[in-house]
Amino acid sequence: MLSWELYDKAYCYLESEIPLSELENWYAPKLPILMRDPKSSDARVIAVIELGLAEMNNNILSENQLKDRLRNTLENHFVIRNYTNLPDIEIITTFSSKTAYTLDKYNFVTSSIVVQA
Repeated sequence: MLSWELYDKAYCYLESEIPLSELENWYAPKLPILMRDPKSSDARVIAVIELGLAEMNNNILSENQLKDRLRNTLENHFVIRNYTNLPDIEIITTFSSKTAYTLDKYNFVTSSIVVQA
């Protein structure tokens, strides 16, 4: 599973809320933790960013292409978030056995919302 912090920072970069340099400065000190398991989703996302940076520096890849790769990678991984205080969850609509809801600025569709204390 992909950690929420990494997903959030990567998403901010994809939405041009932060520059690539800020994303890199954020994850660089956390590399030992993010790369602890080389087969983890976090490690895969970091690998996509690192390879993209190397390819951009060698004029093989554009920043838009890096964003496309990163977006595709993020879409293929589950995200986990550790809550100490749950934010308000706004129920948007319910259809069949699935519920759509908004949490922070992200939209989700799920068949159940599970909260563990």
